[in-house]
Amino acid sequence: MGKTKGKPLTVKRIEQAKHAGRGYTTLADGNGLQLRVFASGTKTWYFRYTSPQTGRIRCKPVGVYGNDDHGIGLAQARQRAAGFRVQISNGEDPFPWEAVTASKQGAGAPSPEPDGPLLFDKALDEFETYLCSRRDTTGPDSIRAIRKDILPLCRGKPVTEINRGLLVKGVEAPFHRGAKRGAAKLFCDLKQMFSWLEFREDISSNPLRHYKASDLVGQETERDRFLEADEAILLLKALPSSGLTFGSQIGLLLILATGCRLGELRQSRWEYVDFEKRLLTLPAWLTKPRVEHRVHLSSIAIRCLTVLYRETGHADWLFPSPVKPNAPLAKGWLTKDVDDRQLGDEKGHEKRTKRSSVLMLPRGKWTPHDLRRTVASTMAQLGVFPEIIERCLNHQEENRMKRIYNRYNYSPEKLKAWDLMGEELERWLRESRIDGLDVISRLEVKGREVA
Repeated sequence: MGKTKGKPLTVKRIEQAKHAGRGYTTLADGNGLQLRVFASGTKTWYFRYTSPQTGRIRCKPVGVYGNDDHGIGLAQARQRAAGFRVQISNGEDPFPWEAVTASKQGAGAPSPEPDGPLLFDKALDEFETYLCSRRDTTGPDSIRAIRKDILPLCRGKPVTEINRGLLVKGVEAPFHRGAKRGAAKLFCDLKQMFSWLEFREDISSNPLRHYKASDLVGQETERDRFLEADEAILLLKALPSSGLTFGSQIGLLLILATGCRLGELRQSRWEYVDFEKRLLTLPAWLTKPRVEHRVHLSSIAIRCLTVLYRETGHADWLFPSPVKPNAPLAKGWLTKDVDDRQLGDEKGHEKRTKRSSVLMLPRGKWTPHDLRRTVASTMAQLGVFPEIIERCLNHQEENRMKRIYNRYNYSPEKLKAWDLMGEELERWLRESRIDGLDVISRLEVKGREVA
């Protein structure tokens, strides 16, 4: 356990606090409120007290320090600690989990240890709070995967008794279901969880520390699928008869027109779209690199969004859910729709669609994300420099020194690149016309018929 340092805390002192090496440093604010500072830079609030129900001294995590929406600041931590003290004065345990466990054991049962062994169930609940405060968009998915495949094997077990073999057995479950990428992600999330437990000194060492996901699931094959111009034209020609919904067809077109990630478009709101300035502004929380991304809207992108606005402009989202109020479409909606239409002779999902071959292309299966690779490759063919392409796709610069020193935003160059891509997409649409109408024109007619 780290050394405890006295004096009431100040925000400046907290911000400057550091710890080197193993374990942590404890900063005491007084009246039971403490802050543990780990070498990783994580700072977590704890509350130390004597349980009025068991008479045992306990020290429980309250939350991660932070002055943003996802953290707990000094003033808020003191308010919570004051609330805990009121509960204790009323004879209540502010963290009743072990107290409930003790009561279920019945009278005469042996008293639990001062804090009892930390069980995996409880550790996962605490890790969820920690992870989701840092990865608000992907954190919940990671926790769901752990609950699905790992919790059934580790439920009720102390974290100190969980070994590598047990965790590997859980990771193998999605691997055997054919979800190789999901298994690799689950392995990485578990490795992060047990590193976090090690930093907190809940375990002596991380059982996965010296291993990588590739040791279990093998090296991931680098995907290189993209659509050549002839395939892109075939796709645009097939969309009207594909059975895809209005939103799904526009979603594919918008990926080609903007190069945005499907998840970013799915969660975009109409307030992010400025038709007058021809701009789509994706907030930092929504993008993968966590930086604001401003996308210039070419003429074809404006045309797609105008058609979509007639259908969904009444809602907050570009792609609102038809089932859940005030929510976007479900994650993976478009990927499943596209995959179902490329099954060919494979067993199809008859209840979802009978058009199991309509979107098959000459060079094999493709996914909506492959359209981003199509945008990058097409821009390169049109003479756009790689540096500009990477910025249009909102990829983070891998070279740290370049990232720090080159602060130019390349707005004029990106605007030109998006317009070039838009012009190429318009050419593809012209060559994909059937009876004089391209897919967008057909969607415009469909929209007017619905209206």
